Amino acid sequence: MEDLAQNFYNRVLLRACADIIFVLDKDMRIVLASDTLAHLLGAPDIGAILHLDMARVFSARMPNELIEEMIGWFNTVSDTALPINITRTVFLLGGSEMTFDFTVSPAVGKFGVIEGIVFDMYDITELDAAKRRAEEASHSKSAFLATMSHEIRTPLNAIMGLSEIEMRKDLPTETRDNLEKIYRSGSNLLGIINDILDISKIEAGSMEIVPSDYNTSELVSSAIQLNLVRIGSKNIAFGLEMDHTIPRRLFGDELRVKQILSNLLSNACKYTEEGFVKLSVVWVKEGDHARLGFRVTDSGQGIRVEDMKKLFDDYTQLNARANRNIEGTGLGLAITKRLAELMNGTVTAESEFGKGSVFTVTVLQKIVDEEPVGACAVNDLIELRFDDSCYERGKNLIRSYMPYGSVLVVDDIDINLDVVSGLLMPYGLRVDCVSSGREAIEKITEVGRKDSETPLYDLVLMDHMMPEMDGIETTERIRRDIGTDYARIVPIIALTANAMTGNEEMFLSKGFDGFISKPIDIMRLDLELNKRIRDKHKIKDDS
Repeated sequence: MEDLAQNFYNRVLLRACADIIFVLDKDMRIVLASDTLAHLLGAPDIGAILHLDMARVFSARMPNELIEEMIGWFNTVSDTALPINITRTVFLLGGSEMTFDFTVSPAVGKFGVIEGIVFDMYDITELDAAKRRAEEASHSKSAFLATMSHEIRTPLNAIMGLSEIEMRKDLPTETRDNLEKIYRSGSNLLGIINDILDISKIEAGSMEIVPSDYNTSELVSSAIQLNLVRIGSKNIAFGLEMDHTIPRRLFGDELRVKQILSNLLSNACKYTEEGFVKLSVVWVKEGDHARLGFRVTDSGQGIRVEDMKKLFDDYTQLNARANRNIEGTGLGLAITKRLAELMNGTVTAESEFGKGSVFTVTVLQKIVDEEPVGACAVNDLIELRFDDSCYERGKNLIRSYMPYGSVLVVDDIDINLDVVSGLLMPYGLRVDCVSSGREAIEKITEVGRKDSETPLYDLVLMDHMMPEMDGIETTERIRRDIGTDYARIVPIIALTANAMTGNEEMFLSKGFDGFISKPIDIMRLDLELNKRIRDKHKIKDDS
């Protein structure tokens, strides 16, 4: 060890080193060190600290907690002969703060014997500060997007909801057409908002894949229907090829798989003025999984060779000047690529400018039911005979009449109460509306009393974002403070315009039984009403 300390070349190298490096002998005395260590500890030079006990020297500027940790690292490396790496933020005596990346390694002699321990302290204070600033900026961005999501979705809920309600009425053709255009425009705006939120979630690493069982042919049917509307009056022939041996039921994130397929079809329909759009659906079995493949071919405008490398970049719409009339954020393909990768899949593109494009996506899904979708179901899709249960917006939705049911709607915005009440009207339900969490607690307390003549609510639809007491706090108080069995089990569904935090797991952990995003999806609303009211009363009647 003495030879190491006296080695001229070691001293020269340590003098030039930017890292803080020092070597301890078996008694934890400093036998070799870089000039940067003397500077850190406020010593006049290295000679002032050599051959002194490390703990004594470091106590001049370092907190006792760090010194104790360093002693622990010394002992661990001495015992195991294995290096360790640790990052610590250190509050130096005197008030300053620094962050170091510590590497602690054994100094091994000629015969494999550990003669000392080498400490390398790399100053990452600026890097750590930059990381914190980036995290704070990301947090601010997410908070801003969450707020904007809420602020935009709230009026959209009124626009789309009231349009939906009015279109049920017997109206002049021109009025109905105008309402359809209003609804469709609101739906397009909602799609733009969702794209921006999705890419933000992906960038933040918070995009979640939420798997469930789903019917394969229904997923394909739903995506096709949605995009046939986009063809409109264009002279485009739509074609479908689908392997009828694809498993009938798969397990995966149906919503995200449908989003991938819809993004591919949407692009093909938007960028093709005439000719054809063709979808091929294939699969390959991989153990107990199916690698599902979607191939979309079109005769559209195609992509220039120099633009292919930018195809999956965020916020990129190629040939923007020529495509001024095409709606979209330029995020669809970027989102598609990220979602496919989250599902162990791939995305490829081939194109010839002026002649068309081919996009192929694969995703890995677990097989639930190996029974194939069958030639009959595939033929129905090819002939564009769709299952009404998948029909866009549920135009042919048959609503169950439930005059025996009772719903409490909680929202601080009057127009939102009007929208929900209007959407519930065809069900024949008794609907009570309140505009605050406090009133909701009073209502639940009142109907839950033994002497109350008012029927119990079968379902509570609770707005998420309300002043004074939001939906989460209101629900927690209903569950905790009222003290009746009814209050603890009454189904409460969150209505949320905040899609950034509107995930089911969060709401379930807060005492809710589920959530519905705003603008309200009538298919999701119908599902909850049937589950919470119709089916519950049917079970009572059968018993």
